[in-house]
Amino acid sequence: MGKISMKGVCDMHVHTNPDLRLRAYDDFQLADAAIRVGARAIVIKTHLGFTVNRAYLTNQYVKKEFMVKIPASLCTAALL
Repeated sequence: MGKISMKGVCDMHVHTNPDLRLRAYDDFQLADAAIRVGARAIVIKTHLGFTVNRAYLTNQYVKKEFMVKIPASLCTAALL
């Protein structure tokens, strides 16, 4: 089987640290991984409250670290 491309994918439900239990990534690590595979967007989820502030900070991180222009953000999405 050939390699599968993740370019342009939008992951609509990803739990990140901090959360009720240990997750594989924090918000910035997930953004880094998403950029590496060419994802278009990630939706950060948590059981501990709202994610709009975390998505905002992740969007700012992506803009600064990767020089990516991000359109107006969705409430809980970090657009890449």
